[in-house]
Amino acid sequence: MAGRVAVVTGASSGLGRHFAAVLAHAGAKVVAVARRRERLEDLVAELGSDSAAAVALDIRDRAAIRAGYAEVEACFGPVDILVNNAGVGVVKPAFEHTDEDWDATFETNVRAPFELARLAAGRKRPDAAVSIINIASPAASTPSRDVSAYAASKAALVQMSRVLALEWARQGVRVNCLAPGHVLTELNPELADEQVQQAVARHVPAGRLGVPHDFDRALLLLAGTGSEYITGAVLPVDGGVGLR
Repeated sequence: MAGRVAVVTGASSGLGRHFAAVLAHAGAKVVAVARRRERLEDLVAELGSDSAAAVALDIRDRAAIRAGYAEVEACFGPVDILVNNAGVGVVKPAFEHTDEDWDATFETNVRAPFELARLAAGRKRPDAAVSIINIASPAASTPSRDVSAYAASKAALVQMSRVLALEWARQGVRVNCLAPGHVLTELNPELADEQVQQAVARHVPAGRLGVPHDFDRALLLLAGTGSEYITGAVLPVDGGVGLR
């Protein structure tokens, strides 16, 4: 990763923070993007200003994305790796989903990754290769109750990623999805309860929930220069949840 510039959205907590640290420790210059500036600044202090920078940005705001991307590039230069990690989920029966639930889910999980992917692909260095990694979910293909908007958004994200991979393959831009399984983050606080964890783990073929380090190798594979022939792929790291 030495000499490469990575952007991670949703980097103020959870897997996003972890992904930013993994890429920085591998040698990349990381721009951490999220709404909560104080948390981003804590991450930069942890990683060091030579390895990381913070850009506070609400990715649900299209105008803010376009304006903020210039700030992102000003940190370390054109982007080589984009990790579209920021996401939201609504857990409630379909009849209880509101218009705001649906719109916020698709704005965050689909439209923002699309806008950022186009910026990364369109403004890359002429001789550079770009790797875009969209964080998907087993919910994209394996239905579960009470997550209609979330599941639909992740399915849309996967298909969008495949289309972009097809369109941009000859331009040196790879687009892949990493699909983590059940892991405790701020997106699913219900898993903080130990009894809930045990109940969920019983439905995971591997017999346990994921931990952040389970995803490190997959992330580095898709981000790195050793995977030039991989594009349009969905890499599940879910303990077998997608097999059920």
